[in-house]
Amino acid sequence: MRVARTLIRWIQPHFGIALLALLMGFLAAGSSVGLMSTSGYLIASAALHPATILLLWTPIVAVRFFGLSRGVFRYLERVFSHEFTFRILSDIRVFVFRGMASLPLSRWQFMKSGDWLQTVMADVDSLQDFYLRVLSPSLVAMLSGLLGSVIVAVVDIRLMVWFALCFVLTGMGAVLLSHQLGAHPSRSMTFEKKNFYTRLVQLVHGMREVLLFNREAAVLSELEEYQHSWTALRKAMIRLEGLTDGLIVSATAFCVWGMLWFAIPMVTIHRITGVSLVVVVLTTLASFESIASLPGAFSYLRQVLDAGNRTLTLVADDGRSSSAGKEQSATSPMNGDLRVHAVSVSWPSSARETVRSVSFEAPWGSKIAIVGPSGSGKSTLANAILGLAPVTAGCIELGGMDAAHMTDLDRERWFTAVLQSPYLFNAPIHQNLKIARPLSSDEDLWEAVNLAAIADRISELPDGFDTLVGEFGTLMSGGERQRLALARALLRKQAILLLDEPTTGLDPIAEERFMESLWKVTQTRTVLVTTHRLVGLDRVDVILVMENGQIVERGTHAGLVAKRGKYWRMLMAQQDMILGVNSR
Repeated sequence: MRVARTLIRWIQPHFGIALLALLMGFLAAGSSVGLMSTSGYLIASAALHPATILLLWTPIVAVRFFGLSRGVFRYLERVFSHEFTFRILSDIRVFVFRGMASLPLSRWQFMKSGDWLQTVMADVDSLQDFYLRVLSPSLVAMLSGLLGSVIVAVVDIRLMVWFALCFVLTGMGAVLLSHQLGAHPSRSMTFEKKNFYTRLVQLVHGMREVLLFNREAAVLSELEEYQHSWTALRKAMIRLEGLTDGLIVSATAFCVWGMLWFAIPMVTIHRITGVSLVVVVLTTLASFESIASLPGAFSYLRQVLDAGNRTLTLVADDGRSSSAGKEQSATSPMNGDLRVHAVSVSWPSSARETVRSVSFEAPWGSKIAIVGPSGSGKSTLANAILGLAPVTAGCIELGGMDAAHMTDLDRERWFTAVLQSPYLFNAPIHQNLKIARPLSSDEDLWEAVNLAAIADRISELPDGFDTLVGEFGTLMSGGERQRLALARALLRKQAILLLDEPTTGLDPIAEERFMESLWKVTQTRTVLVTTHRLVGLDRVDVILVMENGQIVERGTHAGLVAKRGKYWRMLMAQQDMILGVNSR
C-alpha cells in the first residue's frame, strides 16, 4: 500500500498529460478494432454484390479513416506517454536524492554501494515503467474490451455476454498464470541483479588490486557465473511469456469458435445477417489483441512493487533525522562544551565492544588528542562523537544536550571533520574545497590550503585551483588528498574540529609545520585529534591514550612522558623509527 500511495502521488501533478496519453492509447486501440470491424463489414458487403457502389461508400471512408487514425493516435500516444514518463522519472530521481540526502549519517555506515547503484539505476527505471508498461496497457485493455462489448452488443446481446465472459476470463487467466509461474523467477532475477551490482562495484573499486595480483581470469569467471544465472532466469521468463501468449491465442480461437457456434444458427434463421457475423468475429480478434500485453504488464507490476519497497526502505530515515533534513531540534546546545560519559560502542557485525566505558570532557576551546595504536578504538570513538557509530551505553553531551536528541543538521552546525578516507569529487580543486563553504573567496581558499600545507603544490600545478583531482581524487597522491580534505575542513570554521589521523601522508617536516599552524589557527575552537603519530602534542591540553577500546592513560605531554608509561613507550618507539630511517 505504501508503494501504491507513492506511485499515485507522483501521478497527481501530471494528471492532465497522463489522461491525454491514456486517451490516445485507447483511441489507437479503438482504431484497430474499428479498422477490423469496418473492413470486415466492407469485404462481406462487397461479396454480396450490392446494387451500387454508393452503398459501400460509408464503410470505405471508415476503413480509410481508421487506417490513418490508428497511426496518428499511436504516434500521439507515444509522444504523450513518454513525456509523462520523463516527468515522472524526474520526480522519482528528485525523491530518491532528497531521501538519500535526509538520511542520518549513521545510516551510511552500513549501506553497500551496490544497493545504492541498484536503487538509482535499475529500481528507478522499474518505477518509471509502472506508468508506461503497467498502468497504460491495463487501462487500454479494459477500455478495448468495453468497446468490443458495445460493438458486439449492437449485433446481439447474447453474443456480447459470451464475448465479455471470454474476454474477462482470458485476461484474468493470463494474469494469474503469469503471476503464479513468474513469481519465483522474477524475485530470483531481482536478487541476482542486486548481488551482481554489489559485486561489480566492489570489483571496479578494487580493479588495481585485481590487476596487480593477476586475478583477471578469476574475476571474469565469477562474472560469467552471475551472467549464466541471470540468463537461465531470463530464459524461464521468456518461456513463460511464450506460454501465456500461446494460451491467449488459444483462448481467442476458442472464443471465436464459440461465437460462430452461437451466431451461425442465428444467421440461418435471419436473426442476424451474415455481414454482422463477420463484424462480430473480426471485432473479437481485434479486441483480444489488447489482452496480449496484460501478462507482461503484471510481470512488470511485480518488479515495480519490489523496486518501490526497496527504494522506500532504502531512503526511509525511520525518524532518526529531521523530516526534511532542514529542521533544527527543539533545544539547541547553549555552548560547545563536549562531554563523553561512560560511552561504549559496538558495531552490529562485531561480537565485542570496540569502545568500552570511555569518559572525558572537552571544554570550549580546549585541545584534546586521542592516541593509540591501530585497532585501539580511537577512530570508532571519533565516529561515535560525530553520530556515525552506534553508542550502546553511556551518553555524549554537547553544551548539556544529549547528542542522541540532536539532528544531523545540529551536528553540522557544531562539528567539522576529516576522516581517514575523505572523499574527493571528480571536479576542480576549488569546487572540492567550496563544498565546505560555497561563498568562499580566493583569499579564503589560499588561507585554508596554506594551513593544510598544500599551497605550494597547488601553485606548481598549471591550472592551479582549476586542476581536476580525478574520481576519488586518484590524480592526486594520498598525502595530497588528505591535505585537500584538511583544507576543506578548516574552511568551514565550525566550533569543534575533529581530525582523524590528520597527518597521514605528510613527511615529518610538513607534519610539524601543519601541527604548529593548526594550533595557531584554532585558538578559539575546540580541536579533537585522533592519531598514532605523536607529533606536536605538547600544545594540547589533554592526551588520552587508548588501548583495547579503553583509556589507559590521560594527561599532558610532559606529565605522560615523566610517567614513562604507555605514551612514553609509543613516543620512544616512534623516535627510534625516525632515527633509523634517517640513518639509512
